[in-house]
Amino acid sequence: MIIKCNDCFQDYDSENAVCPHCGYVPGSDHRELNHLPAGTVLQNRYIIGRICGFGGFGVTYKAFDTQLEHIVAIKEYFPNGTVNRVPGTENVVLFTGNRLKEYRYGLQRFLDEARMTARYVSHKNIVNVFDYFEANKTAYIVMEYLDGIDLAQFLETSTGGTEKLSVEQAVDIALNVCNALKEIHKDGVIHRDISPDNIFLCLNDTIKIYDFGAARFSIDKDKLLTVILKPGYAPVEQYVEQDAKVSNQGPWTDIYALGATIYKMLTGVKPVESMNRKIRDDLKPPKELEPSVPQYLNDAVMRAMAVEPHLRFQTVGEFEAVLKQEKAVVTVDETIRLRKRKRLRGIAAASAAVLVGAGVFAAGWFRQRKANTLPPVSVQVWYRASETALGKALGEIGDVFCENNEGVGIELLAIPDAEYQAKLTEADRAQQMPVLFQSDGVDISVLSTAPLEPVLERTDLSGVWFLEERREQLLAEKRIPLGFDMPVFYLNTARCGYDGESPAQLSALTEGGTAAVAEEQRAQFAALSGSEGCTQTDPAAFYAGEADLMFADTAVCFAVREALPGQYRIVGADGASCRFVNSWSLGSTENPGEAKVAQWFLAYLLSDNAQDYCYIRNTVPGLPLNRTALDVYRDVYRNDMEQLLSDPAACQFASE
Repeated sequence: MIIKCNDCFQDYDSENAVCPHCGYVPGSDHRELNHLPAGTVLQNRYIIGRICGFGGFGVTYKAFDTQLEHIVAIKEYFPNGTVNRVPGTENVVLFTGNRLKEYRYGLQRFLDEARMTARYVSHKNIVNVFDYFEANKTAYIVMEYLDGIDLAQFLETSTGGTEKLSVEQAVDIALNVCNALKEIHKDGVIHRDISPDNIFLCLNDTIKIYDFGAARFSIDKDKLLTVILKPGYAPVEQYVEQDAKVSNQGPWTDIYALGATIYKMLTGVKPVESMNRKIRDDLKPPKELEPSVPQYLNDAVMRAMAVEPHLRFQTVGEFEAVLKQEKAVVTVDETIRLRKRKRLRGIAAASAAVLVGAGVFAAGWFRQRKANTLPPVSVQVWYRASETALGKALGEIGDVFCENNEGVGIELLAIPDAEYQAKLTEADRAQQMPVLFQSDGVDISVLSTAPLEPVLERTDLSGVWFLEERREQLLAEKRIPLGFDMPVFYLNTARCGYDGESPAQLSALTEGGTAAVAEEQRAQFAALSGSEGCTQTDPAAFYAGEADLMFADTAVCFAVREALPGQYRIVGADGASCRFVNSWSLGSTENPGEAKVAQWFLAYLLSDNAQDYCYIRNTVPGLPLNRTALDVYRDVYRNDMEQLLSDPAACQFASE
């Protein structure tokens, strides 16, 4: 009897145990009973052959197109657990209830994959889709049959056990993937599943990407970006189900995955999972694992795999140019520095071209603002010893200030918190006050001798939030703040699914839940949230992941980020009163030179450069008052702060 081979689809006599044309042994493809029987004909056109592979969501068959007379691959939507098939039949058996809903949702996504992939039928680096249709109560995608091996299998079986490729091989594969990604990103599509499993090395030396099952239109605001990922290759933004309206997934999402794939090709090691890196980034650079990796490629991969999306290459074209060595790579550290400064370039025409050094950059401020040379004197600056980040920032700011004022010295003195008020009171009585000192919480009785008008006169208040309208208040209180704080709600997204538009809706969330609130803030919390039925606990419970939300100031945002990486959301507390922080006062002195230097240094602390050192580079608790620095702060921490700080003018203060 003449039969058709399930692999090469040529006819041969059934008496032969092996196909004489290709050597295929019937039954050697590990077919399951619920897979389509070999020889099944779909659409009166496609003959089903052997099994190419199967997984949790589908089965891929080798098939023959009788109309065009060529071999194709056909992918059947067959999700385990939601459908089954009676052996020997074609129709799938659907379950009921929630599994039926899951099936229908997945079926629509499967067809979306087909439509999306079919857009790129002529691209050499994307698998071609020829047809798709619904039949047998499920759906099918007809694709070109790829003869070769996927990258994951190749690394496992063809590298002598090292699972590594040469630099030349890895870059060549990556550039082919870049070529494909540029095409789909041009249409606003993100693949979301780039990994060695979905990169195919064809025998004709073509390299293709496939499996668009996770792909979504990044510009489609009606789609839900679901959690579909491969650990080690997926960036942090894919770990959270998001509405596309607020999603931070984009080309940089695929860039991370491609960077992780290159990492695997170069080192033979699957990268550390991105969410683990967010807690503690122990990812070793490729060059540390494989010394032959050139520095440019090492830096390019680490930039592509930056944990924070905004620190990666933002387009595939950028990444490709570095891989081709057409452009020098800007490392992650350099990217952080440049992003922090990018909005500071307009400070003066003279400084705009010389942002490479903090001292040179700061010179623009001094050239613009200084009427004459400051006297060559040193001034002592006191601050609370517990403010370690502030102390570091003051040291760096002081260095810049002194470099631009020959002979001027800034001497920092850290006073233990428990002794701070007593030391100031003693200095006041002895008429030996420090010329400049931190004055948060200090009794106003020791602030009565040195006026602040010269500082405000030397400050461009149009470039600083809130101070112009509160000028009289500041002069009366004899303190000038450098920053401010606002009360907010921190939500533990692993425990609660709040998606409301107003904090007033938190009452429904916290009813029966647990809220972490410091004792002194509990009355305000109840008034703002309307949450009287929730259990209140200490803030420590929130950091331990044991509370639904916490009511606290923005000053603790870095502590929250460290304790609950990727598992928190910040919601503004409408109606809450902001407060000034990091306040400073001038002490009396009989030396007019010391007074002038102290006034100028305090004015400089409100400049964009100094506030960059303070709140962005050294993460001093609080938000910068300088308008430019606040814009940079919002941009650097945009996932947390972008919406919260969209309109600082709306902030209210206790005095209002």
